[in-house]
Amino acid sequence: MKLYTLLAAITSTLIIGLALVQNIKAQTPDEMQEFFSQEYEGFSIKVNATREIDPSQNMTIKIWINCTSDSVTMNILNVSVYGFRNGQVKTLLTNFTCIIDNTSLTYHNTIEYNHSLTVPIDVWSTTSAELYFSYTLMNRFHDDNPNFSTTLVRNVYMQELERRLEGLNQSYRQLNESYLQLNSTFGQLNQTYWDLYQNHTSLQGSIQELDNARRLTAILGITTAFFVLTTLYLIIRKPKDYR
Repeated sequence: MKLYTLLAAITSTLIIGLALVQNIKAQTPDEMQEFFSQEYEGFSIKVNATREIDPSQNMTIKIWINCTSDSVTMNILNVSVYGFRNGQVKTLLTNFTCIIDNTSLTYHNTIEYNHSLTVPIDVWSTTSAELYFSYTLMNRFHDDNPNFSTTLVRNVYMQELERRLEGLNQSYRQLNESYLQLNSTFGQLNQTYWDLYQNHTSLQGSIQELDNARRLTAILGITTAFFVLTTLYLIIRKPKDYR
């Protein structure tokens, strides 16, 4: 009874521990990665995004703009994110604007923008982002349109096919091993069959020789009996010697 209680307590502890681990994993977002960082005259910009996701999961994009000069006015900052349907067809996933209407930046001040989107289930491969921004510094106009790779959307279909292929390969290896074992067993049985067949043939030859010997013995016995009977008959029928 004590052993059963101890095992039940250990099992419960393991189940609770696994549940806590799974809960922690579920609450921890995918690791973020820096995909773009550039310094411009008057400000710097950095873009982080979710490192890897599966199709139909959420992708998060974080943008930091740090003002490094006075008299910086952002006219517009627009972000476009593209994915690839079936890993081939480039498709716009989202487009959003962070800054509009000539926003003045404050020196040594950092502005942060967060944006999330759900990646369609038929999109995989490396996504890409495209920025467009324009700004004025000391009344001088500047703009740029950088693009860069971002979040990797895992090809779960290929992973599933690879998993199934590995399962098929494993089954093939097991079947091949079983075939080799059966082939070896068949070879042994075949050798045993031929040994038994040769023994059977030898026994048949011995039986035939024995049968022939029996026949000769019978013929010899009959001949001997006939000879004895003939001799007795001649002895009995021998004429008496009259004097």
